[in-house]
Amino acid sequence: MFDCESRVSSSEDIICFDMSEVKDEFTKLYASFVILTWVWQKYVLKNKDKKKIIVCDEAWLFLKYEESANFLVNVARRGRKYNVPLFIRKSIYR
Repeated sequence: MFDCESRVSSSEDIICFDMSEVKDEFTKLYASFVILTWVWQKYVLKNKDKKKIIVCDEAWLFLKYEESANFLVNVARRGRKYNVPLFIRKSIYR
């Protein structure tokens, strides 16, 4: 899934990760965790003067397990320190 470090540099204002092909729930949680950690390290901690927003879709995956829920809470609290809000997108399933 993540076989090496990316050398792609982006000057785009919006970065989106598509995980629609990941069907297994635990694998999707793991991928979300890795992506959120990567976003934090590569974008939030660098260039602190630029305004940023993190949007986490399918956060219910994190909330199913205590450790991952604590990770999400930690990202939200640290985000306040760096003026980077964490938005949780509410999905409506029918």
